[in-house]
Amino acid sequence: MEDAAAPNSGSDLNLGGKRGKSIEECQDMIQRSFRNPIVKFLMEQMEKSGCRVGDNFVKAVVCTGPVAGGFTKGRGITVCSNYLTIQDEVNQVILVKKDPVRRQVLRVKGCLAGSKAENLLEQGDMVLAVNKMPVTCYNDIEAACRTLDTGSHSDENLNLTILRQGREMELVVGTDKRDGNGTTRTINWCGCVVQDPHSAVRALGFLPEEGHGVYVTRWCHGSPAHRYGLYALQWIVEVNGKKTPDLNAFADATKELEHGQFVRIRTVHLNGKPRVLTLKQDLHYWPTWELRFDPETALWRRNILKAL
Repeated sequence: MEDAAAPNSGSDLNLGGKRGKSIEECQDMIQRSFRNPIVKFLMEQMEKSGCRVGDNFVKAVVCTGPVAGGFTKGRGITVCSNYLTIQDEVNQVILVKKDPVRRQVLRVKGCLAGSKAENLLEQGDMVLAVNKMPVTCYNDIEAACRTLDTGSHSDENLNLTILRQGREMELVVGTDKRDGNGTTRTINWCGCVVQDPHSAVRALGFLPEEGHGVYVTRWCHGSPAHRYGLYALQWIVEVNGKKTPDLNAFADATKELEHGQFVRIRTVHLNGKPRVLTLKQDLHYWPTWELRFDPETALWRRNILKAL
């Protein structure tokens, strides 16, 4: 092959003064790159989108500039053999055709507990495409989600192509709508603050099966919750044998309790450990009240639920 100048959209891998490979060695590395699942997938998507990928679309050349290679219009992808030494560098040059800035794929770090993706995606999955379109950055995911808002899709699902343990898989994953308001209601009972678990808690990936709508986020010093050990980072799932799957059920159960009455509650900690404890209600100093956020006026309102 003939010598070639540096490609127009090359990728700099800090190659100053580095000895590379021969053209024949680099050509072998290119063929090995085609067996990489991510490279293979992107090449297939280029063919489907109308970009013809022939045998000479990716070729090894000798470059005059200190770059690894890149895409040149009319010439395809060129790989600078004299500035590359390892297989991963060749893979990155080929992947630069999809995204000249980010030569990467997105990896699943975790799923929100209770979301529709929780039982479908696993930690470590690599997202190759959404609705048959290759993705390399968060903007690609957001663009796919925006198509759901425009009504161009009849459902609220995304077709994901993922790579899991070396195997390509197709998944249909449902989406969840979030209003962005965050916490809109809290209840202060016996000196502890309970609410529906916020996103940061759900991101940890665990919600108790018994019910997860009454999460303790804070407690006050000197309160019954403090004295009897009802601390934060746990869910209240039962009050005197009555299940409390949400704040409404919890409010109804606590309204029946009188001043000075001993209350048996069952909790599940953030680490999954269950616990049963008893505390004595004090409505004189620690009445039961709630805060509600009114989205129309953007104001918080305080309501007394139980007091002397």
